Order: sequence, then C-alpha cells, then structure tokens
Amino acid sequence: MRPDLFELAQYAIDQKKLSVSMTPSATPKVTREAIRKAKEAGLSRWAFSLDGSCADINDHFRGTKGSYDLTMRGVDYLKELQIPIQVNTTVSKYNLHDLEATAEKVKEMGAVLCAYVPKAWENRA
Repeated sequence: MRPDLFELAQYAIDQKKLSVSMTPSATPKVTREAIRKAKEAGLSRWAFSLDGSCADINDHFRGTKGSYDLTMRGVDYLKELQIPIQVNTTVSKYNLHDLEATAEKVKEMGAVLCAYVPKAWENRA
C-alpha cells in the first residue's frame, strides 16, 4: 500500500466530499492497523475478493496459497472495527459449482454488497 494512501482517502472524503471505498488484495499488508487507519480516514466500505467458499477453491482460483486465510482475517478485522464489507466474486468454470456455498459464506460474513463478476477473458483467443 502507498504510505500516503489514507491521507489521500481522507482528502477525497473531507475536501472533495467523495464516498471512498477500498478493494485491496488480501496480503499481509492488510493489518488491523491499516484497517483502523481506513476507518479513521472515513472509508465507507472495504471490499475483498472471495472466489470460493473454502481455501482450496479460493486459493486455486487466485493462484496464491493462503489468500483465503488472509481474506478471512481481514474480514474479522473489518467486523471488529465495524467497517461495511463488500465481496467481489469472479465467476468462472472453476468455481461455478461452488457459488451457492460461496453465497452462504458471504452471508455469514455480513457483507452489505456482493458483486458477481464474469471472468471476461475466458475463452478468448
């Protein structure tokens, strides 16, 4: 994350009167402290990608072992700090069978919005 990310967000919120949300990748940089700073800046929502109801499906789809666990840890921080959660799910042939279970997981998370995005570059030459 940029070192001035939260200053930029606060400027957009306070000076430009914009609603600001964030959609970072679930990495070790998404800490409780980072999310606390986002809340202090006034972020309206935080989004994570979740492409499967369990680590096996999500991590395979994302190509990064541990992505699911990092996402769930971030979600726990968001809940603790009472920041609204958005979930973005990319839909493809690899997780289509798991969409119902993923939707249940999103519901359990208490997300205020879930966006399903088709994997547009699939089947292209």
